Amino acid sequence: MSIQPSSRLAQFVALVALTTAVPTRAQNGYSFLDASSSRVGYADASYFASADCEALVSRTTDDYSILSARLVAPDDDVPEHCRVSGVIPAEIRFELNFPSAWNGRFYMHGNGGFAGTPPESQGRQLSRDRALRHAFATAYTDTGHDSRSEPLATFAHGNLQKTIDYAFRAVHLTVLSAKELIDVYYGRGPRYSYWDGCSTGGRQGLISAQRFPEDFDGIVAGGARSGLHEHDDFLRMERQGSRELDARPRKDRARCQVRNR
Repeated sequence: MSIQPSSRLAQFVALVALTTAVPTRAQNGYSFLDASSSRVGYADASYFASADCEALVSRTTDDYSILSARLVAPDDDVPEHCRVSGVIPAEIRFELNFPSAWNGRFYMHGNGGFAGTPPESQGRQLSRDRALRHAFATAYTDTGHDSRSEPLATFAHGNLQKTIDYAFRAVHLTVLSAKELIDVYYGRGPRYSYWDGCSTGGRQGLISAQRFPEDFDGIVAGGARSGLHEHDDFLRMERQGSRELDARPRKDRARCQVRNR
């Protein structure tokens, strides 16, 4: 049964009301903590891969390029799965993970701060593995820039496209690409699709509900950052503080650094 956008929005509002009452931990750190005790039985897989994992590299189109697709052996309670890495123009990197035995659900986890964290980072791997243990297909995107080479908001300076990708485009296009490849791999699309994020991930959930209500059936948006001006103010203060500190005599500089610890 398909869920109408108005019904989805009602579910979304209820979820937001719930999550705003819960203190946010590390990004996505609360995810799946009690999933194993749920009456739903998320780990019960009813669908199985119907395509060859490595063959997904041939799915490169004008919309995205598949860089690699490999079958990952089971390890540390994480089941066997197909890991797909790709790029959406211009520089939106994404990673998808499809368990060989799938529960029919799609899970995408959000970003923190200015995003740009690569999929292979420890925090992203933890979020991915928790979902895979419960037989979810997963997706993640760095939103179009790499924080290792473009830290904080430097990616946005004079680059409108990267700003748009960060704001909403990267998440939406990753969802579309993931659902298309899920259909190829399992021979059917997801029964339910979920978003999970806090801070910037919360903002991404809100804007997805507003702009693309068909993308997700359920959205958890914790500690949502609704605007970017707070980031801008912080960066301006940080730069100004650094200039003032550098202009002081060495003795005063050391005193300020001790006070600010």
